[in-house]
Amino acid sequence: MTHESELRIGRIVGAHGTRGAVRVETMTDFPSRFAAGKSVLLRGAPVTIVSASFHAGQARLVLEGVDTREAADALKWEYVCVPAGERPETGEGEYLERELVGCTVVDPQGRPLGEFERVFHTPAHDLWQVSGVLVPAIREFVESVSLADRLIVVRPIPGMFPEESPP
Repeated sequence: MTHESELRIGRIVGAHGTRGAVRVETMTDFPSRFAAGKSVLLRGAPVTIVSASFHAGQARLVLEGVDTREAADALKWEYVCVPAGERPETGEGEYLERELVGCTVVDPQGRPLGEFERVFHTPAHDLWQVSGVLVPAIREFVESVSLADRLIVVRPIPGMFPEESPP
């Protein structure tokens, strides 16, 4: 379980090999967070990354103190975190996932489309999950983001979101 004082940067999705390495679904735009020698939080406790590599969109990590497949398997579905104070600087038009989660999403006419749930990182561009619908995080779809108002305006294409049922 993560606390407000932690930022999730990945989630362990399984073991890799027989010597305790883990496969991590990354949840950050800053892969340098997984560099060898860096300290991360696992179950709230600091753990040092011994080595790291990337394959098929996942980080493969060897963590200090995790040296068997059984130990790696026991970490499946745990979040890899960093202290919230290690928040990276973002430029204009850049947002951290935790800032967007829970924002209300509306169309340009102000009709509610749902709530922002999470980001999927893909090679072409990020996809934003809004009430189960994936919205490309590109200018053609995202009109504006107001973190102060917790409001995101998107321009969906016809059929992207379920239509309201007729009265």
